Amino acid sequence: MARQDEAVKDYSNTARKTLAVDAYKEKFRYTGAGLVEYTGKAMPGKSIGSAAWQIKKFVYSGTDVSDILWASSTNTFEHIWSGVGSVGTTATTYNYG
Repeated sequence: MARQDEAVKDYSNTARKTLAVDAYKEKFRYTGAGLVEYTGKAMPGKSIGSAAWQIKKFVYSGTDVSDILWASSTNTFEHIWSGVGSVGTTATTYNYG
């Protein structure tokens, strides 16, 4: 019986972790071909101008993702989305690696 309780407890912990990840708000910027080029994540309530975003850039070979790069080569929540997410910007605010 104790084993079943442990299994349920482990499942509950996993569910809580999943819910925490889903709590982020996300933004997307697309290429002219409609492919996701940039994604940004931040905690709810953070503005697009605040230094609180985690930003990724997707590199493509044709329509297949060939690489995923982080803004400033780091996955920290310290970047500003407003320049990346604006239509018509070049998104050169950060080096990606």
